[in-house]
Amino acid sequence: MFDEEKFNAIVAKHSRALWLYCFDKLKNKELADETLNDIFTVVWKKWDRINTEDNVRAYLYRVADFCVKHNHAKNVKYYEKHESYEALETDPEGLSRSDDYFSDKPGEDENNLLLIKKALDSEYQELFDYRYIQKKTIQEIVSIMSIPYSTLRYRLHKMEGMIREIIKKTF
Repeated sequence: MFDEEKFNAIVAKHSRALWLYCFDKLKNKELADETLNDIFTVVWKKWDRINTEDNVRAYLYRVADFCVKHNHAKNVKYYEKHESYEALETDPEGLSRSDDYFSDKPGEDENNLLLIKKALDSEYQELFDYRYIQKKTIQEIVSIMSIPYSTLRYRLHKMEGMIREIIKKTF
């Protein structure tokens, strides 16, 4: 029989650690939130089969592992189905290459790129290097950095905003 008080105690005790586990695996806050909800939905639905006197933590992490794998696979399939990697190469949402930002003078672009890279937060410098200096495709960057497509897309969008601000201040 469902015991709401015990369920709430389990949620309160394990939510933070489970969310961190999900985030560590998925590298995406929204997916971590969704996965945490999925974990506790499974626990709620299977409450009658769970022995809450045993090691609930171990059970929660088994469920978490399953939900993480499911949500990661679902996320990858969604983006592969609805938006190909190549679609980003054509700049659907302002995630362009550096072409719009720099001059036509030979050699000047390389200096500008290095100035912008140095002005970015350290966590975005590697991504900037792959995207604008090495001119890697989205698919190549996903493979190199071993991150989900959605995470890369989010980071590129955020980095574009930073680049615009740097350009306004610097150039």
